[in-house]
Amino acid sequence: MKLWIVYNKKFEDSVVSKTMFEAAQRNGIDCEIYYFEYFSFAVENYEQKLFYKSKEITSFPDVVFARGYNTTLCSFLEKKGAKFINSRQGTFTTLDKLESHFVASQLGIAQPKTLYGKMTFEQLAEQLGLPFIAKNRFGSKGANVFLINSKEEFEQIFIQKEIDYIYQEYIEKSKGQDLRIYFVGDKIAGAVKRICTTNDFRSNVSLGATSKKVVDLPPEIETATNKFAKHLDLHFCSVDFLIAGDKYLFCEANSNAGFSAFFENGMDMQQAIMEYIKKTY
Repeated sequence: MKLWIVYNKKFEDSVVSKTMFEAAQRNGIDCEIYYFEYFSFAVENYEQKLFYKSKEITSFPDVVFARGYNTTLCSFLEKKGAKFINSRQGTFTTLDKLESHFVASQLGIAQPKTLYGKMTFEQLAEQLGLPFIAKNRFGSKGANVFLINSKEEFEQIFIQKEIDYIYQEYIEKSKGQDLRIYFVGDKIAGAVKRICTTNDFRSNVSLGATSKKVVDLPPEIETATNKFAKHLDLHFCSVDFLIAGDKYLFCEANSNAGFSAFFENGMDMQQAIMEYIKKTY
């Protein structure tokens, strides 16, 4: 089996891609690391061609583990017989937070009230109460997620950037904390509670939150995570839940989640992933 792991260029020569490559080697997997931005395509004499750093590629992988998003590359390699991890449907559903909430609703997974569309501040406040959350529909790492307390704050986010927002009720009990569950293969591989160390309502480790390992998960969390991942044919993903007292609400999912919070708590997700790839493919 030949495995390609494809990252965004910002991870070139980083510890992130290095540790994933090392995990593949430890498991005896023939692995190569590539970066999305160096690929190019051509159509010539009725033939589609793929290039990497201007050199034509003629030998293709059996399996591609994509640590990013590129529909053109995905489509091309699938036509060459490569299996993609994760599925295209699962990858792009989790990239779209609104679609993720549609899936959660379809599966009967509890979640905050979520609205989308061209609505006024007054309409949103009436349905969601104050404060409410405005969240980039396609964002990550807590970027462009706002707690809206007033009409002035609502208007300000649209002055700053043209972003496609979804709106959600604010779960105050979960301020600055959530549960992140990581799913590998066909089961939950680990879980952490992320806790903000400042007054921020967000709990992203990328924004400075700390994390601690969670051993005993509530049964409803396990059930919801398994349902979501298997429904979208996600081999690897994280699913985040807000903590609302004794209830847990689906927040979002990520088919391309980072591992830093798990690594810091003694969970080697790179190894778990490569063990699954070796066993399955």
